Order: sequence, then structure tokens, then C-alpha cells
Amino acid sequence: MKARRWLVAGWLAAAVPVFPPAALAGIDPSRAQADVDAVRREGAFTFCSKPHRPLSRRALALCGEAKDIPSCEGLVAACAGARPPDLRFFALSPETLAAIGWVIRVLAWAIVASLVAALLLPIVRAVARARRSQDLSGPEDLPPSPEPGGKAAGELTATDEEALLDRAAAHSRRGEHGIALQLYLAASLRALDKRGAVRMTRDRTNGEYVRSCTDPEAKAGLREIVRDVDRVQFGGEEASVDAADRAARRAAAIVRGVQLAALAFASLMLAGCGSLAAGERHAGDDPAGHELLVELLRRQDIRARPLEGSLASLPLPKFGERAPAVLVDAEETELDDETRAHLLDWVDAGGTLVLAGAPATWPEELGVVAAMPCGPGKLNARQLLAGKRRTTAGDDDDQDEDEEEPTYSTVIQHGEVGARVALGFKGPTERVAWFDDDQVYAAVVPRGMGSILAIATDELTTNAGVARGGNAAAVLAILSRTRGLDLDIAQPDDGVAPPTTPIAAMSRAGLAPAMVQALVAALVLFLAAGTRMARAAPSPPLVRRAFVEHVEAMGALYARTNNAEHALAAYARFAEERLRARMPMGSSDVASFLASRARLPVDVCERVWKRATAPAPGLAPRDGAAPADALAVLKELSVVYSAATAKDG
Repeated sequence: MKARRWLVAGWLAAAVPVFPPAALAGIDPSRAQADVDAVRREGAFTFCSKPHRPLSRRALALCGEAKDIPSCEGLVAACAGARPPDLRFFALSPETLAAIGWVIRVLAWAIVASLVAALLLPIVRAVARARRSQDLSGPEDLPPSPEPGGKAAGELTATDEEALLDRAAAHSRRGEHGIALQLYLAASLRALDKRGAVRMTRDRTNGEYVRSCTDPEAKAGLREIVRDVDRVQFGGEEASVDAADRAARRAAAIVRGVQLAALAFASLMLAGCGSLAAGERHAGDDPAGHELLVELLRRQDIRARPLEGSLASLPLPKFGERAPAVLVDAEETELDDETRAHLLDWVDAGGTLVLAGAPATWPEELGVVAAMPCGPGKLNARQLLAGKRRTTAGDDDDQDEDEEEPTYSTVIQHGEVGARVALGFKGPTERVAWFDDDQVYAAVVPRGMGSILAIATDELTTNAGVARGGNAAAVLAILSRTRGLDLDIAQPDDGVAPPTTPIAAMSRAGLAPAMVQALVAALVLFLAAGTRMARAAPSPPLVRRAFVEHVEAMGALYARTNNAEHALAAYARFAEERLRARMPMGSSDVASFLASRARLPVDVCERVWKRATAPAPGLAPRDGAAPADALAVLKELSVVYSAATAKDG
């Protein structure tokens, strides 16, 4: 048994030199320049011969290196009349930045005040309309009715995107460029929905429409229209004539599907306004694009492709899974807070992230300190031949790691960048590329189970940067630190996490204060007017007063105002009217009629009646003091009258 163990051990010891550390197969910087030259000779990339005009901001930053790219006269000519971006803004003093921050805060409060005014103005107008006795809106406020000779309903529905283009053009001519932008976007989405390139639903945002578009020729134009619409709708910018004209050309190209139609539409809109702008972008015509790097990696047997979906939806890699590395160009893809946090979690779980450009936008957790950009710099980089290997044994509470030190090639690859930006790190890093003065240009930052390959600029990932002599081998040597993983390249719209709820979408658009104010206004309106719509309380039944109560109240009023004499005279007139109606024809003696009906002595009735119908001697009615016998006579007259009319019951 022991002999057998020694035999196996000896065989393993002898086999160790036969199996060297696993090399990163596929990457060969020695043939990188030949691959780039072969790709350019095929004519698929026109960024040097016929670059897209006008040059984008990122393309203008590469104009300084255009003369160093072989056979790139077209890009040199395009850069001749263009001005590169001014980087002096980044050298502002802290006092200037503080002043800018104060101005931004004032503008923010002004926006809040405008939102409050926007909420109160409809309420004030509604109250004013309610108080007006007639409607002041004239016929001119109503939308024009369709002409008798217009299109039929079915024909308009069949070509509604064309109708949207016409409506947008009409709004643009009236100076309503914001409405025109919205209509151009709606026309583009309607046309793409009919082709099956996008699927229009109520729960999708503009960015999701761009990411899900399956038409590569229309996707670039749709992205530009969405950017102009978002700047106006959510960014607070004023819609300009140029923005409406750009959206008109791109929407026409998407709707009609041909470039000539877009140019004809633009010529109608810009008649007499000078030359027309260039057409839509195509793959390989942007000096700042990544198409040449993708093709170079494919020829190096590394699969490179655009990232499918947003960065915030990347699934966390499982242990032992060989997940693709992700390249994020910070100059092109802006990361929101949610996406930035998810990327760090993804790296902690074992992901490999390649982060290039704009170190100021990188996560603060990396501890990166970037130097100010200066003149061109010579680069040095070495290819990684064998990377660190981690093996984990045991359960989650007891893990052992077995690491092998990286093995690099002895051949140094040289390149050159136009903007020399050096990196400094607070924590431990592994240098990948450096300048001649040993300043770090690219380094690996270990984090959790994964790592981040940080590159100071994105120049080496662009078409113009890769085409420059020597840079192809340098970028391959730098990317070899991804250990030969496949590469997913993030697109410009992948840095924003899709909202999960409509409220999250409103908050992301900066409308959270407006939503809070709308909620407060709704509560105020409910308390002011909505309480009337509560459950009705039962009303108590109406209680009618008896006639005798009215009589008693009138008597109390007469007593309080010392009008007993007036009460006696009023009651006497009332009794006389009733008695005369009952007296026989030709009779006029009321006292005798009372005596006969009441069966009382005639002299008593004559005395009472005479006193009731004639005021007391020496006193006039309502002179302030009632006679002493007025109430007594009133009582006697009431008894006599009641006795006389008792038979009439």
C-alpha cells in the first residue's frame, strides 16, 4: 500500500513541470497592429476617411492626436475648423465653485417657487371662473374642426406618424418647440412600433425605448431625440429652434426610412437658413466610438459585444462562474447612485469591471486621486501571461484561498495618449500601465472577490486611440489583466437604473418636491371642498309652531313695548270684521248683536264695545303709557266675543 502511494506521488512530482501555469490564450499584442491595419483596409470604419460631422464633444477631444494616425486625412480636415473642448473649467478655484453652488441653490429654490405657483394658479383660475357669471372663452379658443375634404379616419390611423410629423411642424412654425419635440418623439416611437423595433407600453420610459430598439440604424437617431426631449422636459432647458430642427430630421428619417426623405423634410424646414447638417450616424464613423476595439478583440479570440440591459440589472456572479468582464466608459455612460452601488456589489461578488475615463465620476470607495491633465505622455504596459488563481475549500465559515502570483511578459508594449492623467490610490493596487516617469496610468484595484481595472482616460478604447500606432498592443496588454474574459461594453443609456414604480420615475426626474406639494394641495382641497361630499347627516324634521304661540308672542311684544291700547284697538277691529259678517242685513248695532248672541245685558256690551272702539279720554294710542283699564277691557271683549261666536263653533 505504501509503495502504491509513493508511486502516485512520484508521478505527480514528475508531471508538474509538464503543465505550466495557465496562460491567457488568444491575446497576442505582437499582431495587434496588423489586425488593426487589416480592419481599416476592409473599409468598414470611416472615422478617418469620412468621420461623422459635426464632430461630437468626445471626438473633438481626440483632434490633437488625429495627425499621428496613419491615413487619417479626413479626420484631420474635420478637426481643422473645430475647436477642442476647453478644460480650464476644471481648474476653477474653490471660491468660484462655491459661488456656482450658491447660484445653483438659488435656482433650485426658484424652481420650487415656480412649482408652487403652478399648483396655485389653476386653483385661483378655477375660483375666478366659478365667480364669473358667464363663460369668457370664445370660439377662437376651441381647436379647429376638420375640413370637409380632409382624410378619412381609417387613412389617418394608417399613417398617424405622418400626421404627427405634420402637427409637430405646425407647432414648430408657431414657436412651440417643446410641443414639437414631444410630437417628433411620438411619431418616431409609433413608426418603430409598427416595424416591431420597439413595443410601446405605458410603463416604459424613454431610455428603455432606446435600449430595447432592435433597429440599429434608427437607434442612434432615437437616442438623440430622447436626449433633446429629456433636457427640455426634465432638465428645465428652453426648447430651441435648433433642437426642433434636429428632432425633425431624425424623426423624418425614422418614419420614412430613407435618408433622402429626411433631407427633403429638413430643406423645407430650413429653407433660406444655410447649409443642412450631416445625416445620421453609422457604425464606425465616430472617432470616439468603440467599434475598432470590439473588432480587435474579436480577432484576438475574445468575444466583445454591447451590454444587454442596464448596469443596474447585472446578475451577481456565482462562485466559480466565469462571467464576462464589463467595460464602462465614464465619458460616455453616466452612472446614477443606484447603478454605482450595484456595480460595487457586483465586483464584490466576483465581477471584473474595466473603468475608463473621468476619474472624478468613479465611485469614491475606490480612493482614486487623479492628477490634472497635461501634455502627451508615453505609455508602457506589460501583458499578463498567467493571472491569480483562487480556489476555495470548506464551508462558508472556513474558506482557504490558494493564490498564485501573476506572471507578466518580459516584452514592454509602448503607446501614447494625448491627455496625460496620472492616478494615485489610497489602498493597495497592482500597476498595469505607467508613464515614463513611473506615474500610474492604469491599475487593478482588488475588491472583495473581484477586481476593478481602472484606466485614467478612455482614449485607448476609442476608434482614434486604437488606430494610433502602438496603442493597439498597449490596450491589449492592459486588457489582458481581465484574465481573458469576454467583454461586455456598456452603452450610453446603460448607466441609469430603470425605475421600478411610477413614483420612482417621477423622483428620478426631479419631481419629488412637486409630488409632495401636489399631495399637500390635494389635502387642502379636500379639507376645503371635499368635506361637503361626506356622508349626509339626517336632518331633523321641521317643527311648526302653533297659532296660539304666535298670538302669545305678539302679546308679549305688545306688553314689552307698552302698546296695550294698540292691542285693544287691533283686537276690536278684528272682532268688528267678524261680527259684521255675521250680523243680519240692515243691522248696524254691534253692541246689541253681541248682547243677543252672548246673552249678556245690553248695557254691559255697549260699555265694553264703546271703550274698545274709542281710545281713553285724554290719551292717544302709542303715547308711551298704556291706560290702566286697556288690558282689562281687552280681556272682557275677548270673553264677550268668544261667547257670541261660540254657537258658530
